Amino acid sequence: MKFRTRRDNTFKLIFLGISILFALLIGESFLFVNFSVSYIFLFDSIMVVLWLFVIWIFLDTSYELTDKEISARSGPLFRSVSLENIDKVIVGQTSWDGIKFALAKGGLLIKYKKAKHLYISPKSNDDFIEALKSKAPSIEIEYYKRHLLK
Repeated sequence: MKFRTRRDNTFKLIFLGISILFALLIGESFLFVNFSVSYIFLFDSIMVVLWLFVIWIFLDTSYELTDKEISARSGPLFRSVSLENIDKVIVGQTSWDGIKFALAKGGLLIKYKKAKHLYISPKSNDDFIEALKSKAPSIEIEYYKRHLLK
């Protein structure tokens, strides 16, 4: 079963900012008067490749749940976790460290092999959890409670 990612405004703004930065860098390179044409072409080529890499990640982030594993793909990045290795899933917690296969906050933090984790953000956390529980009912599900100061 395949799940698309959820994109929230925070990550949309981050990708918009990165895109504007790349567009400015490419456009500004034409103002380099003292540099050779080959240098400008090389610089622009590198910027375009990096920009396409960012767009690829933004457009092609998805998750697949099979009978044996969870697979996450974000552009060229790929990771899979066996269902039998999963210790617990924390719903609603955002992970800011490591490689994330998510474009939204408040996703699913999948803890496996005691110390490793995978952060994903499917369109609907509830649908993903329901499908996961049907494949592996022994996985512990924990709902994250955010503590706010009052």
